[in-house]
Amino acid sequence: MITVEKGDGGIVVKFPYNKDYIEKIKTINEHRWNVQEKYWYFPDDNGVVKKILLKLNNSPLFITLEFILLIIQENFTKIKFHPKEVYKTFLSG
Repeated sequence: MITVEKGDGGIVVKFPYNKDYIEKIKTINEHRWNVQEKYWYFPDDNGVVKKILLKLNNSPLFITLEFILLIIQENFTKIKFHPKEVYKTFLSG
């Protein structure tokens, strides 16, 4: 099982030794290996959340609530709201 969580100002990915997982993680340019704590670290920028999820999409994942919030935040900033349309929807609904 792969654990993905927010930590140390970025994203932490942990899993027992697995050659396939390591190969996938290493394809993401921003990766760093923490030798003492034995986890992969990624800075929280440049769409790295999406990159991690795409690389590990067929793997069993345990995702923490903080990481889910990062996913929402990263995608929410791309949504454009039009106040008049929101107001019309609210009145009609």
